[in-house]
Amino acid sequence: MSRGHATVFTVDERVALGQAIRNRREVMGLTRAQFAEIAGVSGQFLGAIEKGHKAPSQERLTEMCRHLDVQPEVLLAQSRAKEGEEMVTGYEVQMYNDINAISRSLNRIANCMEAAEKRARGDVAPKPTTPEDMADVGDVIRHIVREFKQMTEQRAREEGEDQT
Repeated sequence: MSRGHATVFTVDERVALGQAIRNRREVMGLTRAQFAEIAGVSGQFLGAIEKGHKAPSQERLTEMCRHLDVQPEVLLAQSRAKEGEEMVTGYEVQMYNDINAISRSLNRIANCMEAAEKRARGDVAPKPTTPEDMADVGDVIRHIVREFKQMTEQRAREEGEDQT
């Protein structure tokens, strides 16, 4: 549950979140001291988080997840899964977020195209195309391509893991 900027976790949730952070850190081959330095926290504070004694703020969790190369939603979903419980995988959460991001990007492109068509028909006063307009569309397209590439690479990695 979130109140303003502070995130409130139960004791069990803090412990599970701490374990998920520690597991991800270890998968990345980082010691506690190395990750604490990278994440900009003290080793003592990171230890307290990993042991479930303390919980990071939403901002700190987001920053830590950025350095762990995982989205906070994925880490939280993994930490909330009970042992042996069927859950949505981190990949599925990531896929859902990626699809939403691509959908938003496609909507932005569709809006740009619709505005251009209206200008071409004379429905609205022509607006000169600026380099910023083109950069915005280019950024959206690059974002879509990047997201799609990441999704397909992740899928290929997971399919490879399933075959081993």
